Amino acid sequence: MKLKCTWSTKNAILENYHDKIWGKPCFSDQELFKCLAIQIFQSGLDLRTVLTKLEALIEMFDEFKVQTVAGYDQSKLEALMGMSINH
Repeated sequence: MKLKCTWSTKNAILENYHDKIWGKPCFSDQELFKCLAIQIFQSGLDLRTVLTKLEALIEMFDEFKVQTVAGYDQSKLEALMGMSINH
């Protein structure tokens, strides 16, 4: 039987994150940026909350393409700051 962290057994979203993303090495800039962003968004929030909104975050941040996000202008940043994630 595969051992799991107790926090990951609370629901399917956490279990999927634990099994497929958490603790796995990232080799591309895009995947590394995505993992970093998840952790930043999680700061002060329940991880399940962030993972529930992950699809909306991926859409909002152009699939976490580093060069695209780095090129955001002031109007895009302001739009992001004013967005509500209700997906």
